Amino acid sequence: MVDFWTRHPTISVNYLISEQTRDFRNAEVDLFVRSATGAWPNENAEPLFEDSIYPVCGVGFAIEHQGIHPSELSRLPLLHMDWTNPDWPLWQDFLQAASVPSEGLRGKRFGKYAVLLTAAEANQGVALGWDSLVRPLIEEGRLVRLTELSMRDPVGFCLAWNSKKRLSESAVKLKAWLVEQAQSGMHVQPE
Repeated sequence: MVDFWTRHPTISVNYLISEQTRDFRNAEVDLFVRSATGAWPNENAEPLFEDSIYPVCGVGFAIEHQGIHPSELSRLPLLHMDWTNPDWPLWQDFLQAASVPSEGLRGKRFGKYAVLLTAAEANQGVALGWDSLVRPLIEEGRLVRLTELSMRDPVGFCLAWNSKKRLSESAVKLKAWLVEQAQSGMHVQPE
C-alpha cells in the first residue's frame, strides 16, 4: 500500500478486513478481495493470484524437530484453523494431497488465522502457511518452513466488485494497482 499511496497520495483507502465469508455486493464497498470460489450474481471478478501452502512453525519448534520426515508430520502438534469457507484446505486435505498418512491429527484449534500464526511463532505447533502471508514472517526469521512438502492452494484469490455499481475514479486506480501488484509477483507461482 505504501507504493499505492506514493503514486496516489490524495486517495483514501478504508479497510474492512474479515475472515468471515460475507456478501459485500450491497455494502458500501467498492472493491473486495475474496476467495476465488464460484461467481456471485451481480458481481464482476478478476483473478489475482494463486498461492502455495506449506507447513510452518517457530524457530525453536523447528530446531527441536530438525530433520523430521514428512511422514511423521501428522504426529506433531498441529495448529488447526476453523475456516468459515469450506473450500479452504485443512490439515487433512494437505496431508492427503501430499500422500502423508494422518493419524488423529491432534492439536489446537483457532478461529482467527493471525492468532494461529502467532501460536506457530511461539513454538506451539505446526501451521499451514499460505506463502503470500507467511513469506514475510519467514524472511524476518519469525517462522520457519518445516519440511519441503507443499501444495497448490486449490482456491486462490480474486478481486471483485458490484456489477450494478459504477466504480469511482479512485476505485478504478486502486483496482489497476492491485492487478498490477498481483501480476508483478506479489504472489507465488503454484508448485
